[in-house]
Amino acid sequence: MNKIIVLLSMVLLTACSTNTETSPEKEPSRVEDDQTMTETALFFQSEEKGIMIEEANNFSFVAEKSNTVSFQKEDLKAIISVLTPTNDLTNVKQALKDGSGNITVIEETDGYLAFQSNHAEPIRTEVYLTVTGSHTYVTTFMMKAPEYEQYFSDIEHFRDALTFY
Repeated sequence: MNKIIVLLSMVLLTACSTNTETSPEKEPSRVEDDQTMTETALFFQSEEKGIMIEEANNFSFVAEKSNTVSFQKEDLKAIISVLTPTNDLTNVKQALKDGSGNITVIEETDGYLAFQSNHAEPIRTEVYLTVTGSHTYVTTFMMKAPEYEQYFSDIEHFRDALTFY
């Protein structure tokens, strides 16, 4: 449980940071195969993590670390965390809430959690949890709370382009 809290706290800290430089040691994998390029242009793929993203609607790759991949579009940050499948979704959501400090939960279902920080400049966080046979994926979107409506369609588009395998 402590590992989950540490990992998810790192995700939140990464998302809240303002540094958006691309990590020079690892560039995102891009598919160069002619057949694949004509069928679907891939924005990002990591076979190791089991993540594939088709066109990303003006998102930029930010960094890839051992258990996370992050992207950004203006003030909207998207972070995909890869956990072991033994992590119970209820425990993951509770760890996120505990590690986020003073928040108001907006909505919570089995695979979804939305909350907002209770700060002078509130941050809205949307968390989507996906379990496959080999991993548990935590896809987190963070933005300033007043900008949520502006970025809603970008979040939906990114999620539609995202495949876990």
